Amino acid sequence: MVNLFLWSQILKLTELKDLRSLALAMKTYISALNKFYARSDLMEKLKLGLQEDVYLPNED
Repeated sequence: MVNLFLWSQILKLTELKDLRSLALAMKTYISALNKFYARSDLMEKLKLGLQEDVYLPNED
């Protein structure tokens, strides 16, 4: 069975405060930002908060 998550649920799992922070975390995770814009702190929250069966769009 496939579980579908809403972005609001991902925010709760990762304890990120808003969609902007989530977007920065995801872009940092896939190395889409240069080091001036990258947010390693947000990326770590994203990685720690995701469950094993949750995949980012670029991994699916």
